[in-house]
Amino acid sequence: MCQDNNMTKEHFKIILIFDALEAEKIIAKALVGKMFKAFGPDSESFWRKKGPEKKFTIEKVRINYIDTDKYSFFSLDIFPKNYDAEKDYLYTDDKFEKELQEALPFVQITFSEQGMQGSEFANFDVGL
Repeated sequence: MCQDNNMTKEHFKIILIFDALEAEKIIAKALVGKMFKAFGPDSESFWRKKGPEKKFTIEKVRINYIDTDKYSFFSLDIFPKNYDAEKDYLYTDDKFEKELQEALPFVQITFSEQGMQGSEFANFDVGL
């Protein structure tokens, strides 16, 4: 298996096609146990007013849908530790999204639609 810092979009796509659990492990290795910032004065969010920055440690990830026609995208749930969507609604927070993108440079990650967001996780569309 190649090192994460050498992962390419093409290599990750091949892994996803043949072994979705391995693809999930690669994403988990890049995110789980790591801290990501959200909110704060330099952050933009459609659903949240400016406020203090907050840090979230990722507890687990889950691939829950894969486009098997073209393998061009998949849906990813990210579970921050002690996340409560009622008070810490991450949806559309650009700082959190940008930090995740930096951790996963071999894919394109964006928040999915509002209806896909959960009370204990944030959902993302991940493009290949």
